[in-house]
Amino acid sequence: MPHKWLAQYLHTAIDLDPQLFAGSYLAGAAMLVYNGQRIVPDMILAANGVLARGRQAFPFDWEIPFQLGFNLLYELPMDATPDDPAHPRLAPARVEVSASDRPL
Repeated sequence: MPHKWLAQYLHTAIDLDPQLFAGSYLAGAAMLVYNGQRIVPDMILAANGVLARGRQAFPFDWEIPFQLGFNLLYELPMDATPDDPAHPRLAPARVEVSASDRPL
């Protein structure tokens, strides 16, 4: 799968210059996920690995943790369980969303 090669290239570029700029982490993660192919969990997890490194390099950048949370909450399959280590869903977020659907 092409995303495996791209992930290796991104990690190599990050190793060469981890402080390049925060946008490189976001763009790289986006290319791993939104590349015209069907989105599979491996793509999301590879993108999250790049974003996790971005959080370490740029701890005050809000966009990196935002994209990481978006990937975890919306891009992973809906049948993933919170206990499944391959699909780290956020159970409290699901409860909050379902509670907000109730009429006042």
